Amino acid sequence: MIIAAGIRPNDQLAADCGLEIGPRGGFVIDETLSTNDPNIRAIGECASFRDHLFGLVAPCYRMADVLAERLSGGSSVFDGADESAELKLMGVQVATLGQAIGEAPGVTTLTFQNETGYRKLLIEKGRVVGASCVGAWPELPQVRQAISAEKFLWPWQRTRFRRTGTPWTPGGEMPVHDWPNDAIVCSCLGISKATLDRTIRETGPEKETESLVGEVAATCGASTACGSCRGLVTELCGGDASRVVVPGANAILLASVTAFVAVVSIMFFSPIAFADSVQSAWRQVDVLWRNDFARQSTGFSLLGITAVGMIFSLRKRIPRFKIGSYGIWRALHGILGTLSLVAMVVHTGLRLGSNLNFMLGFCFLLTIALGSIAGISSSLENKVSGNTAMLVRVWRGRLATLHLWVTWPLPVLIALHVLSFYWFSD
Repeated sequence: MIIAAGIRPNDQLAADCGLEIGPRGGFVIDETLSTNDPNIRAIGECASFRDHLFGLVAPCYRMADVLAERLSGGSSVFDGADESAELKLMGVQVATLGQAIGEAPGVTTLTFQNETGYRKLLIEKGRVVGASCVGAWPELPQVRQAISAEKFLWPWQRTRFRRTGTPWTPGGEMPVHDWPNDAIVCSCLGISKATLDRTIRETGPEKETESLVGEVAATCGASTACGSCRGLVTELCGGDASRVVVPGANAILLASVTAFVAVVSIMFFSPIAFADSVQSAWRQVDVLWRNDFARQSTGFSLLGITAVGMIFSLRKRIPRFKIGSYGIWRALHGILGTLSLVAMVVHTGLRLGSNLNFMLGFCFLLTIALGSIAGISSSLENKVSGNTAMLVRVWRGRLATLHLWVTWPLPVLIALHVLSFYWFSD
């Protein structure tokens, strides 16, 4: 039996020449492949780059390419290389991708083993950074893609991996190129993959990616609204979707989660009690709900925040209104929605009242709840892929429509509420 257990560089020449040697041996080199003597360069298994030795042929070829370009006057640099390896040993699939165990101190390992083989994922700060397997692993291309993009693995995905050997549902990491033709890519405008494929063919797929993405967006409108599908459009045009950043996505996610938790909390909290004595310090606070002027001040403040929040939602619905980034406007809309909940608590003391007031309060809370769920789904559109991405895009549109339907009665209910207050006031 022969076991290949790594390499040991022959660096005696470096020692004899007084060159710096790495902690694991090898000629120490920088990103230009130079040793501490600027006239001497080293590549291959004998080179130590950032205290790391490369024992595979692909990184060594990369070093050779960089050195050849630099010797011919270029400025290319070596910043490491993919050390992934896939082998077939007596018909058994063996692979290692990304980082190896021990390269990073904060790595967590997830393992799965059954009669078909053994699989391992390396997780660093919640993201996939490495993997290895012995035995068939059909999702290995998707795993490679996840490592390349440093995809985040949610807790339920980690649990699924430990249970089934894959972190994704069937098709969960399906590239957008493999989506069905009727799958919605741009949920804002309802643009399908078939429409985008046709637009790309008509525009000219041989163009540079950035130019092609811009022309496709201008032609059919995809990615011109919220921008969450920009990564998918870029991927369809042959570019790298992981480099696309959607403005305001994290802000709308935080605001939406906060708003949803607040709505659920308000539904279960009891009304804030009034002071039980005129000498109680709390009486200085509950004046907000006892004094007409205070109630009017908080009420119109709530109305103002709500109105401004609705104005921010017009950025998407008025085609000629293109001032600023839609992502930022959407984030501000979500933040104002969350602030309106705070204003509602200050105005009502968690008392929804009865009849007309109860209808108004319930409609308001339902509007915020549906808006927050729609906001969560829209913020996740550029963070998921495959079947999950298709499902999110379908339900995001439905939730946004429900959010609008529930919003329309609010102006009428608010008008009746204000009218009844002044009509029946002393």
